[in-house]
Amino acid sequence: RVLFRSTPEGHTARPTRLNNLALALHDRYRRDGNPADLDTAITHHQAAVDATPEGHTDRPALLSNLALALTGRYRRDGDPADLDTAISTYQAAIDITPPRSTNRLARLHNLAGALQARFARRRDVADAIATVACRLEVLASPTAPWALTLDTGRALQRFIRHLALPGLPSSVTAQLMRAFPLGPDEHSPSTK
Repeated sequence: RVLFRSTPEGHTARPTRLNNLALALHDRYRRDGNPADLDTAITHHQAAVDATPEGHTDRPALLSNLALALTGRYRRDGDPADLDTAISTYQAAIDITPPRSTNRLARLHNLAGALQARFARRRDVADAIATVACRLEVLASPTAPWALTLDTGRALQRFIRHLALPGLPSSVTAQLMRAFPLGPDEHSPSTK
């Protein structure tokens, strides 16, 4: 905090120092569970984003860190506004992350998790479709790290099992089938 406080407004190092302080507070929140640490981390993450100009190479990471913290607060408090903001912030980070970056894949994975949480709350089929699309994009990438591929595959399997739960409208399943059609060989048994 001392280093951050000694960094004047407008200094080029200020966003990085704000982000580092926010990350430390977020880690302390995970360890100790003090809600004030997470709230302060979000404030500092937002300030780091606000102090970073459009087009700056650090901006995608700063946005992603803010989205992670917002997702954590949603899990803690259940405020749908935090989840909506996290989703739009993840999407903003993805939109400006280079297409071949492995960071983009991790951000897609995190976005899928947030979309899945919103689907569980609202049952909006668009969130289910977006969740599956994000996870499939990660799985289809030849550059995805093994651990991320494994985690994404497991998350997709759990989500698909979740979609088969009783009480889920059949229209959701039908819309998913239209959004992600299987080829003829995958729909029916072989006729050989």
